[in-house]
Amino acid sequence: MARLRAILAAWLLAAAGLLCTGCDTEELEAAKARLAQAGESAEQSLEQSLEQSLEQSLEGGLLGWQGFDIEEDFRDTQQSSALEVTGRWVAEGVMGVELPSLDQDVPSFREVAPLFYYYQLDEGERRIYEEMESCISVMAAQEELPISDTRVEDHHFLDRVYTALSLDHPEYFYLEGYEVEITHRGEHLYSAGFYPMYNQSAEEARRRQAGIRQRAEEILASMPQGLDQYGQVKYAFAQIVGRTTYNQNAPDNQNICSVFEGGQSVCTGYAKSLQYLLHRMGIQCALVTGVAEDQEGREAHAWNLARIDGKYYYLDPTWGDGFGEAFPDWPDYSYFCMTAEEIGRSHSADQGWIWPAADSQDADYFVREGLEFVDVERQSLDPLFQRALALAQSGGPHAPVEIRGANAQVFEKLKRELLEEDRIFAYLPVGDYLTYVEDARWLVIRFQLE
Repeated sequence: MARLRAILAAWLLAAAGLLCTGCDTEELEAAKARLAQAGESAEQSLEQSLEQSLEQSLEGGLLGWQGFDIEEDFRDTQQSSALEVTGRWVAEGVMGVELPSLDQDVPSFREVAPLFYYYQLDEGERRIYEEMESCISVMAAQEELPISDTRVEDHHFLDRVYTALSLDHPEYFYLEGYEVEITHRGEHLYSAGFYPMYNQSAEEARRRQAGIRQRAEEILASMPQGLDQYGQVKYAFAQIVGRTTYNQNAPDNQNICSVFEGGQSVCTGYAKSLQYLLHRMGIQCALVTGVAEDQEGREAHAWNLARIDGKYYYLDPTWGDGFGEAFPDWPDYSYFCMTAEEIGRSHSADQGWIWPAADSQDADYFVREGLEFVDVERQSLDPLFQRALALAQSGGPHAPVEIRGANAQVFEKLKRELLEEDRIFAYLPVGDYLTYVEDARWLVIRFQLE
């Protein structure tokens, strides 16, 4: 029997990769032994349970999950052929449901997640996704992939499936990568063994998962009652931004541990943590990876796509934490609920996926909160500044008074009327001087009350 071993390096993007901290060999070997002892009947039972769980989610039955047609909701002018793909992004209002385990000694780490990328895969890719996840969710040592689809020999095929899984599931913070062992008999494909790589033991991962869940629940318990979906997403965005400091040297900065445990991270940690928190709130949120460009150049980046009241918006919690000491702990809401056109000025998502139409401003912060000027007449300035001031005073000691011009012409008029002619002092309770930040890119002016 000819034997060929192919080691496939996982396609670890800035959003999907993890910093290597080592792997507990004894733990993996023990898990592998338990898997073997379970035997064929246990594997068949697990497969049936997974299929039943998936069917229930698709049908909106036992779990009450809701879905939608990609063909109905997704519009991508650059990838119109991709609209032939149909599927549903599931899970709304449900959290904490776990897949069945092989035995009681190997509990599942899986939490309910809106499967944004899973439903963009074809039938064969989904099958591989499910097999990979049945292994990863319990931190098992290996899983045999179905060889009826000979694409398992193509590392590009496996990378796409693995990446989809990694992007869908921020709770798999212990996942490092994978290897695949391909075996042939003569010229025929005989087996494909999937070997996930973990950066910590199952015991440590369970301990950290419990701590992350507890911190997430504490955040949710403090959320004001009666918020609509916009208010809930705004609350989650502010919590991630307010609790996190950008630090390129932060431990675990490619996963949610960096935010929920250490309060320091980079873009991937910010975005995955917002995704995780919104999932636990039952709100659909996807992780988006690509590149972003600012005054320092282009670099790999991660941000989010969320569905609020049936419409799609982009959020960037990392760039939303860009004020530094000017307004500490206050988010830059210019990067909250953006349209595709707005975020496309600086962000470019990775190719190969379908993106929904995101052209609504219904959840735009400045529009929703009534902070956008369409003119600079006195009758419009008075009530708008009253709203801006009330919102700032309710936001804490460092909250700014924020206003935005509806267009560049209005923005220039605002600057001339309020700043150059000093009329701002008629609207704000300040002394002889005033600190402000002018953001010409988003036509926003922020005033510091202290």
